[in-house]
Amino acid sequence: MAAIPASPARYDLPPLARLETNWSPPWLIARVAQPGPMHYMSGEPMDDCHVVGGTSGCVWIAAADGVGSMVNSRHGARAACLTVDAFLGEKLAAGVAPSRELLALAFQQAHIAIQNLARSKAHPPRSYSTTLALALLTDKTIIAAVVGDSGIAVATEHED
Repeated sequence: MAAIPASPARYDLPPLARLETNWSPPWLIARVAQPGPMHYMSGEPMDDCHVVGGTSGCVWIAAADGVGSMVNSRHGARAACLTVDAFLGEKLAAGVAPSRELLALAFQQAHIAIQNLARSKAHPPRSYSTTLALALLTDKTIIAAVVGDSGIAVATEHED
């Protein structure tokens, strides 16, 4: 039996960023994720998470920026995004219309998920601190909000 030759040495550099695109007419969505230099140099994973989802004529974009000084912030960011994704998918697929109220309920669900995660791990909820930005897009409507970094903003635009 012949010996398997050793793999040649590799010199390619690891990528810093990941770029993804999504097409959901009329929206072309491009997103990029890149760890900061401190995370890269220390080998730490990103504290951020994002998700793009869509069903029933609505697309949503969620991005959570975990607070780097908090030990569990990457888990808070992930919990927020995954919870918002599942909640919006379920509600919109069931026929609920995109609205400011639906957006507020999605934020509430993300908050509950982080609280439950902290409780299940016996950690202080603050250790999961993250921002959360969320937008609902239809062909004629944009509903967006962000919470974090000491601010809350909500915007709604409808095209007639």
